[in-house]
Amino acid sequence: MKSCGSFAGLRVDSIALHLSICCLIHHLGTRAALAVSVYKPDYELWAKMDYWTLDEATCLSLGFKPEKMPLKSSVAQSPYDALNYFRDRLSLIQRAPITSKLNHDEVSPNAFVEWAEGKSLEMPVELVTAVNANKTPRRPKMLNSVDSRQHDSAVKVILGLLAYYDGYAGGAITSQMKKDVSSGLADLGLNLDPKTLVKVLGEAVNSRKRFVEDQQKRDSKDI
Repeated sequence: MKSCGSFAGLRVDSIALHLSICCLIHHLGTRAALAVSVYKPDYELWAKMDYWTLDEATCLSLGFKPEKMPLKSSVAQSPYDALNYFRDRLSLIQRAPITSKLNHDEVSPNAFVEWAEGKSLEMPVELVTAVNANKTPRRPKMLNSVDSRQHDSAVKVILGLLAYYDGYAGGAITSQMKKDVSSGLADLGLNLDPKTLVKVLGEAVNSRKRFVEDQQKRDSKDI
């Protein structure tokens, strides 16, 4: 049993036969897929992998199980066309700016699917669904490299919310305000360590005077 990624040791006619099954699935639909279901990938399993090789990504994007090879008795249509179809897809993937910096033959499932959708490449719906289901939400770019202005903006939002919902007008943060914030987070299914909460609220309170002074300076310049 050969891997889809190990084409170097295969004869051209064997490779073409392998890939023609993929094209049959792609072009003939459900009945053809059922007839060769043994070659259908376990999309959920592949979506959980940290990376694919470029050959594996090509196979999966064409709806073919990378580690399977069809038997010689499999029905094939236009085998050389099938081979060209694979080569065309692989050529696109090899030139895509999505490979790992450490290994140019590796690509993450998320990066691959996003790139392929951007190129409007036809792919099995099951593959896209499985990869998206395993996608880890990205942190906003703002949080990856927070500068001083972004930090101050976030602290001002905290102060604004405290003023609006808890009537905060200055001074120390009360225990009731801490409870209100913790309760609000809990309603959203979130939690924050009490010490961290105190630290964040304390930073907001301590920054208030600086914010007011800075605002007064800006206002005086505008006059």
